[in-house]
Amino acid sequence: MNKILCIGEALIDMICTDKGRSLSEGENFLKKAGGAPTNVAAAIAALGGQADLAAKVGDDPFGK
Repeated sequence: MNKILCIGEALIDMICTDKGRSLSEGENFLKKAGGAPTNVAAAIAALGGQADLAAKVGDDPFGK
């Protein structure tokens, strides 16, 4: 199988863990790596494929 290069953003998905609350009302969040290219690269690897990710990571608290 060929290696696939995914290019794009890497960011943090904020997932509300408060049951029964909307995102705007939520107080507790789970932070997970995300962004479409990041998710695609992770899925390819999880399925046994080979993937590389070329992404810029911010110089903020989430990027460190």
